Amino acid sequence: MSPNTQLFLAKKPHIEDEIARSFSKAVRIPISPMDGYVKSYLEMRLDGGGTRPNAMDDRLRGDIVRAIPMRISEM
Repeated sequence: MSPNTQLFLAKKPHIEDEIARSFSKAVRIPISPMDGYVKSYLEMRLDGGGTRPNAMDDRLRGDIVRAIPMRISEM
């Protein structure tokens, strides 16, 4: 690899060792969303209505806004 090569990898935790072996001199910079950003984004997208506005009720919306940020924080 050339010294000027830049690489961006989105990864799952289970392949971290493989990445470390393949790119031993790589700098690891973890990136995660700030608290509340994911929830705000989801609410904005859900407020858009989508192609089937009656397909979601308040319970489903609440489940989505609660579950997705929780899953992301576990990554």
